[in-house]
Amino acid sequence: MRQLADILLREEYPSLETRFTEVREASPAYQEYMSLQPKAGQDFLVGISRWLQQRRAIEVVVGLYLLAFSVRLVLALLAGINTPFEKDAKEYFDAASFLVQGHGYSRLWEDGVVRLSAKRVPGASLFLALGILLFGPYPAAARFIEIVVSSFSAPLLYCFARRISAAVPAILSGLCCALYPSGVFISGVAVTSEAFLVPLLLLSLVLTVRVLDLRSAGTAFSAGLAWGVATLVRPITAPMAAIVALYLAWRAGWKRGLLLGTGFALILSPWLVRNYFVFGRPLLSTQGGEVFLGANNSYVLDVPRRHGDWVSPRNSLHIGTKSKALWMRSL
Repeated sequence: MRQLADILLREEYPSLETRFTEVREASPAYQEYMSLQPKAGQDFLVGISRWLQQRRAIEVVVGLYLLAFSVRLVLALLAGINTPFEKDAKEYFDAASFLVQGHGYSRLWEDGVVRLSAKRVPGASLFLALGILLFGPYPAAARFIEIVVSSFSAPLLYCFARRISAAVPAILSGLCCALYPSGVFISGVAVTSEAFLVPLLLLSLVLTVRVLDLRSAGTAFSAGLAWGVATLVRPITAPMAAIVALYLAWRAGWKRGLLLGTGFALILSPWLVRNYFVFGRPLLSTQGGEVFLGANNSYVLDVPRRHGDWVSPRNSLHIGTKSKALWMRSL
């Protein structure tokens, strides 16, 4: 009967229903209630957010690693995982091959002779040498070990972000890292030092933050080891490690800062001692002058449209004789 009355009311007095709806929707209480309800399309996002918040940390870490690993491996297979290397990637791979063959950290010089070198720090080539030892002297072995190591970037970024944010933003940052196109390319197709640097840098930061939280001496020493390995991959992290050690000494006590510095020095010492006996100087790398001069010379700087270009000091006729002589003296 009530349903019949409602139907008759709508048919006989439609304006009453319209008026009731207008009054209800104009009510502040009703508007506040509606503002709290998920809008169309938000139910799915709310459900995903709640599901992510319920995941345990270990589930997120494993899931992010497997996602990053799968994406990089698929791209490498599609692009040709055993494709020969070129340019910088070939230098890294050749140095790794010379290491495995017992020639030490060497490269092929311009006169065609293989000699010991310090043009690049050895970290990336050491990782590639591990791949060659495990899987054979093939480009695929180098790319596979690069994929294995670089895939740790996504879970490590999640761990670092979790220190300063809620679970969902931290997971999203890990997902972005796992799927970032440039990151996937340099980790799955090209062989670059950045593919090894990023996870090592993130590991160093995670351990450093844990020192601030736990005030653990062992963690401080481990953070120093991580900073040292990162510096052996790219020397630009050396001043970063020094700043972190000073900050740690200020915030967590001088002992923790000293332990971090000790771990850092322990990793770098063999490389510096080796270079002292081979080249007469305890240097990290001889490449810095070449990179700087290649982008800061009259050929690049005098013409605005060439700003940002890079020319090799070894082969370029555009770099002044004096600048080239100073650079050659630094080798």
